[in-house]
Amino acid sequence: MMSKRCTYGIQSLVYLSREGRDRFVPVHEISEALSIPGSFLSKILAELASQHVVDSRKGPQGGVMLHADPEQLTLHDVVVAIDGPGLFEACVLGMPGCSQEAPCPLHAHWNETRACLRRGFAQLSIARLAMADGDANLPASFFAP
Repeated sequence: MMSKRCTYGIQSLVYLSREGRDRFVPVHEISEALSIPGSFLSKILAELASQHVVDSRKGPQGGVMLHADPEQLTLHDVVVAIDGPGLFEACVLGMPGCSQEAPCPLHAHWNETRACLRRGFAQLSIARLAMADGDANLPASFFAP
């Protein structure tokens, strides 16, 4: 459901959160550590810089660094910054005109799932993801309808 750009963006922000906020991390370092193609990652990080999610600096001491406190940066913020609000608003079947008035076959079920995702992603910070080792210790409310 999330694009590869979004997935790579989230991975990069988690990496930056773990590296601390005291230095600009070279893009090639992130690319190598996460096995993400460098040119693709550069474009993703440039987009995140334009959205003020990361700060960037060119030159020998250049790279990227988180702009804001990773405790305040949520998964929802990142998904919307990279992919837009579609995950939380669009029809899961991609049917044009799907709405309350003209619902698709999955509309009612997807509305509940989408609300759960929106709420859960808004509660989950990049810092929390960075502290997790395969288990983000999600709050029970993440899964609540």
